[in-house]
Amino acid sequence: MNNPPNPPITQAVALHTARALVPIVSLLAIQIRITQDRFRIEIRDKCIAELEKKLTDQLKENLAQKHEIIRLQKQLLKANDRFSRETQKYTSRLNQYEGHFSDAKNHIVELKEQIAVLKAQSPPSDSAPTDSESL
Repeated sequence: MNNPPNPPITQAVALHTARALVPIVSLLAIQIRITQDRFRIEIRDKCIAELEKKLTDQLKENLAQKHEIIRLQKQLLKANDRFSRETQKYTSRLNQYEGHFSDAKNHIVELKEQIAVLKAQSPPSDSAPTDSESL
């Protein structure tokens, strides 16, 4: 049994087949473009995710540094307040000492004047102590 020979492909059949393949090829081209776009989007998403993670980590680090700066500023303010209070105390003490020294100096001047008056009133004697002996 011999199979009958295949009918020759005519120009009309070829044209009909080509026209049927055009939408399929177009769909395949669109699918390829969509797949490429999907890959690009995935790559961008990965990049964005990495950048978001880096930014989040940097933000956390910046916040930690900000809290540390605030803590140090508070310590500095406390130290500055303490320094101001201590400076006021010492200034007050120095003013008191200055008053005491001034009073002592005035008292010394008064004593010297009294000594001068007493020396002037006392009779001269040969055995009188000198100024260096009296001190």
